[in-house]
Amino acid sequence: MTKEEKDAMLLVAQTAERLMHENMCFKAMLKAFCLNPDRLPEWKDWLDRMMKDKTLEEPIREKFQHIYSQIELSVDPSEALRALLRDISISGKEN
Repeated sequence: MTKEEKDAMLLVAQTAERLMHENMCFKAMLKAFCLNPDRLPEWKDWLDRMMKDKTLEEPIREKFQHIYSQIELSVDPSEALRALLRDISISGKEN
């Protein structure tokens, strides 16, 4: 796999990781704020704090670390893409 192909694959994986992290934070935020509608204007600050919270980020980072390793070590771009898509597929399950 060329360096450009690996870079593209890593970008896809990093984007998926960020979206999964953000989704987890949004779910927690909605559970907290939907109980009290008067607090809805606070959501942006609360979300920003959650996105910076390393304790929330670490489990997702661990989930993606092996994907990054597979991409780096892969010789065949199609196999790396299959592994990436298999590992980040949408399951409909809670994060």
